[in-house]
Amino acid sequence: MKTYPIPVRPLPYEDESPASLLIRAAEANGHASVYQLLSQICTVSSEEALIAHWADPKRYRQLVQALGLGEQAADLAWLRAGPTSRSPRLFRSLPVTDSLFVLDGTRFCPLCLGESPYWRRQWSILPFAGCIAHRCLLLDRCTACGKALSPGRGGLRRCNHCQASLTTMKAARIKPFPLFALESLFEQNNAAAVTSVLSFWEALRQFDGRGDAPQVAFDRLVMAVAWFSDSPTIVDQLADQLAQGKTTHPRIRMLPFLTADPAIAEWAEQVLNKVSCVEWQYTPGRPVAGALTKREVCAVLRVSAAELATLIRTAALPWPAAGGRQPKIPLGQIEAYLDRQRVPDARPDIRSDQSELVADDGWLDVTMLGSRWQVHPEVIRSLIAAKWLPGRNRTVNRCRKMMVSLDKVSLFEQQFALVGTLAREWGVNATNLAEKLKSLGIKAIGGPGIDRVLTSLFKRADVARVDAEMLRTITQYPTRTGRKRKADHQCKAQPDGIATAEVAELLGISTQQVAVLLRRGILKRTAQIYRPARVERDSYWKLARTLQRNDLLSIDAAAELLGVGVPWFRSNWVITGIIKVIDLGIWRFVTREDVETVRQLRGRYLTATEAGRMLGMHRTHMLNLEKQGLVQPHRFGKNKQLRLYQRDAVRELVRQQQVASDHTAEERSRDKTSSLGQNGHDWLPLPDEDAVNGGPPRLTWESFWEGKLEGWEEVEPAVQAAEARPATKPAGS
Repeated sequence: MKTYPIPVRPLPYEDESPASLLIRAAEANGHASVYQLLSQICTVSSEEALIAHWADPKRYRQLVQALGLGEQAADLAWLRAGPTSRSPRLFRSLPVTDSLFVLDGTRFCPLCLGESPYWRRQWSILPFAGCIAHRCLLLDRCTACGKALSPGRGGLRRCNHCQASLTTMKAARIKPFPLFALESLFEQNNAAAVTSVLSFWEALRQFDGRGDAPQVAFDRLVMAVAWFSDSPTIVDQLADQLAQGKTTHPRIRMLPFLTADPAIAEWAEQVLNKVSCVEWQYTPGRPVAGALTKREVCAVLRVSAAELATLIRTAALPWPAAGGRQPKIPLGQIEAYLDRQRVPDARPDIRSDQSELVADDGWLDVTMLGSRWQVHPEVIRSLIAAKWLPGRNRTVNRCRKMMVSLDKVSLFEQQFALVGTLAREWGVNATNLAEKLKSLGIKAIGGPGIDRVLTSLFKRADVARVDAEMLRTITQYPTRTGRKRKADHQCKAQPDGIATAEVAELLGISTQQVAVLLRRGILKRTAQIYRPARVERDSYWKLARTLQRNDLLSIDAAAELLGVGVPWFRSNWVITGIIKVIDLGIWRFVTREDVETVRQLRGRYLTATEAGRMLGMHRTHMLNLEKQGLVQPHRFGKNKQLRLYQRDAVRELVRQQQVASDHTAEERSRDKTSSLGQNGHDWLPLPDEDAVNGGPPRLTWESFWEGKLEGWEEVEPAVQAAEARPATKPAGS
C-alpha cells in the first residue's frame, strides 16, 4: 500500500463511524468520492471492498495511516470480540453480532447531521432505529429521490444521487422509551441483558420477515423491551400474529425463538400454549422451501438429541443420508411428521413409550436397552462389563456397536431387576429403596461398592415378597445420607483400616500407586465400603515388613553387585528363572541368596558372549566349537535354557589357540628363510648391463618379499653382511 498524505486532514469525533471520516476526508480534499481518494494509495473499486477495509481494524488502520490521518483516526475502526473476522463487533465494549449492523454511512438523523456534520456509530446498529435527542426515527434513504445513500460518496450532507440536502429532510416522531432502555443497558455494561434483548430482536426479525426499515426495526425494539420487562401483553400480541398463519405449523414459525436463549425458548412455549395446532392446515405434496438441522428439529419436536437419534434409527423420521457431513432434512418431512402426530391412530411419539424399541434382527444396542429400562446407557455398559449381561460387538450400518440379544434381555428381566425398575413397579422413591431393602435383610448382588455396576442390582427371587405397602411402613432404617445427630457423632466408631492417602504417605508413594496395589491384591480393601477406599491394616503391615527385609535387593542393586547391566541381568538370569523376582506391583526385588548363587556360577562358568570375547570371536562361533567337540556346554535355567561354559575349559582353548598361533608364525619364518635366491645371497642378481657397469644391487630378498624399494645407501651394509656368510641355496634349486 502506497503512502499519500492528504493536504487537509479532518480531526475525528469521539463517536464517529469509520465511513464518516473517509467521506469527510474526500470532501475536504476535493475528491468526487471515497473511491477516488483511496485510488492514490490502493485499488478499491467496489462497495464490498470498501466495506471490507473499514470493517477490519488492521486494514482500516493501514488506510488512515497511508492518508496521514494519525493514530486517533485509526481507533475508529470496529474492534472484534474474538480473534476471527466473524467474531462479534464491540460497541461500548459489549459484543454485537454482524447481522445486527446496517451499511455504515446510510442511516442518519437529519437534525443531528445539521448540528454536527458527522455520522454517529450508533446509527449503524439496527435496533437503534431512532434518535433519542430529537425523538424521531432515523432515515435510511433520501426523501427527495427515494434512493439509498452510497457509503463511498464524496459529500456528507448531500444525496449523491439528486444532491438534495440531508439536513432539511423530515423524520417521523416517536416515543423514545425503548431507545432509552437499550441505551441504559449499554451504559450499565450489562452484557447478559444486552445479549438477551438483541437475541429477542433478532428472533423477531426472522419471525416476521418484514425487512429492516427504521419503523419496522423500532417496532421490534418495542416488543423486545416489553419482553425484557415481563410485559403481560407481549405473549398475547405475538400469539395473535402466530394465529394468522395457517399454512405453516406454529412450532416451525416459532423456530427462531425456540433455538434462541433458554429464557426466550421458555417464553416461546408459553406463546405456543395459547395457539391451537388443530387449525393448522397441512397440504400433502405442497412444495415447502427450506431445510432444518438436527438441533432445529429437536427444538421443533421437543425431543433430545438421543431421542431424535432413536426416531431416525427406527425409521419413524427418515433422515437423508447424503448432503455433506451434517445433512439437513427438508421442511416438508417435518411437517408430515407433525401431521401424523396429531392423528389419533398414528404412530406414538418417541416420548410416550420407549419400551417397545427392538432391532429388526432381535438385538438391542445400549441406547435402545437404556430406553427400555429408562436408565442411562452407561448403566447398561457397566452391567455388560460386570458380566451380568452378555454383550457382543456387532456391525450395524458400518458402525461397531455393543449389543445384547433380546432373548438374553428377557432372561435377565426374569431373574434380576435394577433398583430404578423396582421403584417404578412399586411406585416408591428410588433414592432410599436400596437402604430400605437392606433393612429388611435383602442385599444387593451388584452395584456401587460391590462391583462395577453403576446402580444397585437385586434378584427377583429376593424381592418377591416385598410390596409397596411394606416399604411405606419403614420409617427408621440405617442410612449413610442426611445430617448426623450429635449423639451419633460422639458415639461414632472409628472406621476400619487406613485411609489411602495415609498409606501413600507412609510408603512414600502416590495415591494412584496405592490404587495399583489395591487392584493387584497386594493391599486389600476393608470389608466395609468407604468413600474413599480404606486399606486393611494387616495387608499394609505385611507389605511394610516385606519392604524392610534385609535379604531383598532391587534389580538395579543386584545388577550393580554382579557388575553387569540391567538388560543383561534380566535376559540371562531373570528370564531363565535362575533368579526369581518378587513382584510387589510397583516394586520388584530379588533375594541375596539368588544373587550369591549367580555370583558363584560366574566364578566357574562363562556365558557365550564372555567366552567368545576371550577367544576373539563372535558368541555364535561357540556352537561350532561344540560340534567339533572342543568345548562342552552346561545348561541352566527353568523357563529358558542358558548355556554356560567352564572357565578352565575356555582358558585351555585360549592356550591351545596361542600355541597354534606361535607355531604358525615359526613355520612362516622358516619358509621365508629357505626361500632365498639361488646365488646364495639375500639380494637379487642384477641384470648384465648393471653388472658390466659395476652398479650395486637394487633389491634384497627381504625387500622383495615385503615389496619395498630401497636405495643404494640402505642396501650396501646388508650386501656386505650377506657376503661374509657362507652361501646356502634354496631347497630344490
